[in-house]
Amino acid sequence: MQSIKYSTRIFTMAALLTITAATGCKKLLELEPKVGTLVTPLVFASNEQAESAMIGVYTKLINGSNPNLSSGDKGFAMGATSLVFALNADEYQYGRTDLLSFYKIYTNKLNKEENGNVSAILWNSAYDCIYGCNAILEGIDASTAQPFTQAMRMQLKGESKFLRAFSYFNLVNMFGDLPLALTIDFNVTRSLSRSSVDKVYEQIIADLKDAIAMLPEEYPSKSGGRVRVNKAVAKALLARVSLYRKDYVPALQMANEVIGETGKYWLEADLNNAFTTQSHEAIWQLQHSTVISPRYSATPEGATLLGVSAETANLAFFVSPQLLNVFEAGDQRRVNWIIDNTYDQITRQIPYKYKKGEASQGAGSPDEYSTPIRLSELLLIRAEALLLGPSADKNAALDDVNEIRNRAGLTTPLPYSLSNDEVLQAIMHERQVELFGEWGHRFFDLKRTGKAAAVLSAIPAKQPWLGDYQLLFPLPPDEITRNPNLNQNPKY
Repeated sequence: MQSIKYSTRIFTMAALLTITAATGCKKLLELEPKVGTLVTPLVFASNEQAESAMIGVYTKLINGSNPNLSSGDKGFAMGATSLVFALNADEYQYGRTDLLSFYKIYTNKLNKEENGNVSAILWNSAYDCIYGCNAILEGIDASTAQPFTQAMRMQLKGESKFLRAFSYFNLVNMFGDLPLALTIDFNVTRSLSRSSVDKVYEQIIADLKDAIAMLPEEYPSKSGGRVRVNKAVAKALLARVSLYRKDYVPALQMANEVIGETGKYWLEADLNNAFTTQSHEAIWQLQHSTVISPRYSATPEGATLLGVSAETANLAFFVSPQLLNVFEAGDQRRVNWIIDNTYDQITRQIPYKYKKGEASQGAGSPDEYSTPIRLSELLLIRAEALLLGPSADKNAALDDVNEIRNRAGLTTPLPYSLSNDEVLQAIMHERQVELFGEWGHRFFDLKRTGKAAAVLSAIPAKQPWLGDYQLLFPLPPDEITRNPNLNQNPKY
């Protein structure tokens, strides 16, 4: 497993600083670390040095481990989660035959041989982030340097605990039971067995509660963006986690607190502004490097989905008929977030939430950022928690649904006369059309509501349905080989 793999190499805070400098992320904090000269004790000798190490974790999360390479290392936060699980669900279809692993994902014919590389990308990148967070937490605890202030210690601990929780949340929904690595000690991590899903969620929730207590109200990025986490980001993820656990009281409370910051977060009137660097509905974004060829200023998602020409290129990934058919007449999300692509006289539809593909050349400032959490999701979380929680407030739930529909051009509100079941259907419909192609929401929604097998097995491309075991990915085979205490997911 990656928690062993990362422990077998020297991954010091100096390495994190090297990553930061290599990707040109000085703009985040306007700092210039002394690359290659710092060892772990010195990294935590001052606020600036420790903060630079934290930036290194964010930078690797969105840019990979070697961002100077044109190919780069793909990762779960570099568009892989969104792409893989949109294919695995009923959102995207794979339009070519040259990559067998994507075809297996799209048709739900997963196996550990062809899909082991995809599993490794998701697994390794998430555990790399977890390692970096653990290293910072242990480095902070070991530091007695006076220039490294208590306020900065708390902030960086909060950021580390959030990113660790974020990584584990994605992993647990992809793989199920997980090795729970909470240290960089090789003697501990080398032979970890898998902890239960419940145990992993306990750690996620504990980390997020700590992060909420430790993080500042304002975003700590000196560039002014929302590219490092604050208290609201941790609350938003805790709302999502609580919803998944059917713990509706904290889901409602956390969603209320974030939505209540009306001076900071609101839905963009123009759907095309939802993912821009200046978006007011963005709660957390990831700032990518703009020097990686051929992506440059495009987000990883935009570069992958749009290629060099969104309208005419020979693209690989298209919006599925299942998704196209659920948009209502007049829904501006269909108009603004999906466009036509014509190649070899065949016209198909492609996702267009991110507008820049590989054709956006140059290393200038990007216009859009990858956005893991935004306000519309929090409104839908609140709606579901209002409906299914102790308050059972159907009308208030409908108000949140109607706010999102109104922004999408569906100005006739859904009536209060709808039944509870109809309101729940409306919430899930809005999640499907509002959050499509984002961070595995649709696939994870189908799983958490128990509808995945019924919905997916009915899709012609996914027949015959081989079994519900495919709702979890296979663990990377190399991790099983390295650690005899790891067992593979069933039927792989």
